[in-house]
Amino acid sequence: LVVTGISAGGLSTFLHLDRVAARVPAATKVRGAPEVGYFLDHDNFAHSRGAKPNTPEWKRMGTATNYTTWMKYIYGMQNLSFGEGLSKECQQHYPTKPWLCFMSPRMQKVIQTPYFMFNSKYDSWQLNNELQISSWDTPEKQLAVLK
Repeated sequence: LVVTGISAGGLSTFLHLDRVAARVPAATKVRGAPEVGYFLDHDNFAHSRGAKPNTPEWKRMGTATNYTTWMKYIYGMQNLSFGEGLSKECQQHYPTKPWLCFMSPRMQKVIQTPYFMFNSKYDSWQLNNELQISSWDTPEKQLAVLK
């Protein structure tokens, strides 16, 4: 059984892979193949607080706060402190910052089921929002930025 997803589905693959593996017959080989969903946990290029998540300012390219802040917002908004949304093992690693368990780079150390991750070297969302590169819409501009 291969558990996979793309973008947010890739993040969901990280979040639920062990849970799926625990619910199938023991003789079933389970593997994960998340395609993207591995967003970096670091500040944006300008080290600015950015706009508050889920506001009109947030939707404008280059104005978002870092991804960690967004995950903290989602953690509270979706009440992930309740139920089985995040793994207990990961929450033991981050007892005072459980929203970090909603981030692939942080949760990967507790995933027990084997997985092979597919991820782009250059992610357009991260380039626009963390590096705050607003002109990424043509191959020429992309090459100029990468040089």
